[in-house]
Amino acid sequence: MRSVVNPFPEAALVYKEETCSTMEDARKCILSGCSHGTVISAGFQQAGRGRFGERSWEGQPDENLLFSLVLEKRRCAGDVSVLSLAAGLAVVETIARLYGIETGIKWPNDVLWQGRKVCGILCEVVKKHSIVGVGINCNQKNFSAELRGRAVSLAEMTGTKVIREEVLECFLSRIKGLLDCNDIPQRVNERLLFKGETLAVSVGVSGKERLLSGVCRGVGERGELILELPGTGERKQIYSGEI
Repeated sequence: MRSVVNPFPEAALVYKEETCSTMEDARKCILSGCSHGTVISAGFQQAGRGRFGERSWEGQPDENLLFSLVLEKRRCAGDVSVLSLAAGLAVVETIARLYGIETGIKWPNDVLWQGRKVCGILCEVVKKHSIVGVGINCNQKNFSAELRGRAVSLAEMTGTKVIREEVLECFLSRIKGLLDCNDIPQRVNERLLFKGETLAVSVGVSGKERLLSGVCRGVGERGELILELPGTGERKQIYSGEI
């Protein structure tokens, strides 16, 4: 990758051709001391993770944009759930700005285009920091049988090769501008997929999940999904789960 300008003052932007996981690299950076806005990006991850431990991030070398952003919690409006949605919003705004294509946010951490996933986000808290892990399908066109029809890349969406550095620079600029915003949930609701539709949401710890069904009424002030239960009209706030 060519040099990328990091808009966070005094923060490093580290690029690795290959690594185990940028999330793990970011964790090590925090423990050894790093600045707010530090970015670790990689051309390939050997063990990129999804939101659930048993899931991995699939990708081909030097085709996608894979990075983790380290942020100080005290400099971010809202908790980690809001931060995850802010990152999704930054991706949606980046794609719209660079390519004029509208995408949507699938609660809690995916960006979709025409029902297919173009970006996944994973947020974790380490001491006084948050790590925002982002994977954006950029130039990959061949996906595994499991993902075929469920994943899409920016190159497929635009019909042209994507410059990953442009995407990263634009994202960093957008997310930096969102960190002080207090209206992220409201802005996310404007881009939220399935709002007003009946959904089934899996909640609970692994192995003891249960399904809740109801009409999606958007997200709340803390990034929670608001589900209106059938019959009673009760509104359930879901802080962790999967549609």
